[in-house]
Amino acid sequence: MKSLFLVRHGQSRNQIGQEGWLDPDLSEEGIRQAERIRSYFAERTYELIISSPLTRARRTFNLSGARADRCEFDSRLVECAMHDTEEYDYRRLLPYPTPDYAEPDRFNMWKVPSGERIESLLADIRQRPEQQILLFGHCAIFYVLLQHVEGNFLKGEPEFSDEGRRLLMDNTALSELVIGESPEQDRVVRWNLNIQDLLVPGDESRSVHSTVT
Repeated sequence: MKSLFLVRHGQSRNQIGQEGWLDPDLSEEGIRQAERIRSYFAERTYELIISSPLTRARRTFNLSGARADRCEFDSRLVECAMHDTEEYDYRRLLPYPTPDYAEPDRFNMWKVPSGERIESLLADIRQRPEQQILLFGHCAIFYVLLQHVEGNFLKGEPEFSDEGRRLLMDNTALSELVIGESPEQDRVVRWNLNIQDLLVPGDESRSVHSTVT
């Protein structure tokens, strides 16, 4: 059984109307959010960190100070492109350069539907030797991951009901999943926790909710 930890990126400039949707940087508040979680990761080392290569996710990863024996960028974790318009077309970014603090993406799945990307990612994780894996990504793609872990195997892009929106992760929130040898063994341990609350002894239960941004 593997422990899979998820961290959503800090607030992006798109969330406050300062930049477009496709690949915004962190806002000033997003930078502060990413720096505030450094104390949580200071005493932790993971076997593997996998990050979306998009700027807001990889900047959160870098600023958080999270450490691992191996770090990789992976296009299977880019945010869901829920509209078929130029604004959501990742081909505008390709070829996409990434910094050298993690290994470059080797899957080239930018334009593959979200459900298929998560199916591929989970199959890969089941086969890997690492047991403690930390992901940096986005709220909608993590929602698709949650659906797969709960047995709802989406093939395309997600559609959000009010309940689906309630399950989206907040900026720099933490979730934890258990990934087994087969999908039947997968389960959710905790979802959408404020990392700052985990720094207070005895208070690990607070859960907060987000909207699509």
